[in-house]
Amino acid sequence: MLNFVFGFSGSEIALLGIVALVLVGPRDMPTALRAIARVLRQGRQLASEFQHHMDAIMREVEITDEPTSFRDLRDMNLQNGVSDTLDPGRGETGTRAMPEPADVGG
Repeated sequence: MLNFVFGFSGSEIALLGIVALVLVGPRDMPTALRAIARVLRQGRQLASEFQHHMDAIMREVEITDEPTSFRDLRDMNLQNGVSDTLDPGRGETGTRAMPEPADVGG
């Protein structure tokens, strides 16, 4: 089955169209479709403007390695990083390494 818009199949889109026709009515359907088209157009313009500003910021800051940075952030294990910083004696298993007993000489 083909996915047309937002993962909806053709039969699902047809069902949505029929429900909309019943709810809105045939006389007001063109007005409703124009309003929906206007909202979608404004959303695309907003997304385009946002992308343009992000590109400008990236050029300004000279970020050239952002995919790697985002991948590193995704793969980072924050809990282990904080635990290692706060408790550097911790072993690989996540348990605290026991200090060697002091030789008291006795």
